[in-house]
Amino acid sequence: MPLVLMSRDPKVIYDEVARKIAQQLPVIVAAALDTSTEDERGRLTADDVEVYVQDSTELDVNTKPLEITIWASLYPAREKNLDERRAKIAEAVRVIKPPEIKGFVWVLLQPGSFEEL
Repeated sequence: MPLVLMSRDPKVIYDEVARKIAQQLPVIVAAALDTSTEDERGRLTADDVEVYVQDSTELDVNTKPLEITIWASLYPAREKNLDERRAKIAEAVRVIKPPEIKGFVWVLLQPGSFEEL
């Protein structure tokens, strides 16, 4: 289950734009990181992706107006073409966000173990 943290500068990215991006991120991330054709363990749907949105503050240092960090389980099928998968996410976000808003997408794959309660 990928976890997405979207940090935004509320002075630059207003609620309407932030909401639009956040609501689309589960679909975008699931499509980009799904490995069901190669490895069933990495099967993803939009319902599997959790998105948290936080506002940056004046205490933050060297941040961008839009930062999207994604933690997901490390599977060989994801790792072998991670740059392509990240680029797919970034391009989908670029379509949604206004072009003047700068930021990044960072996908972090790591070993993990998840169980629903």
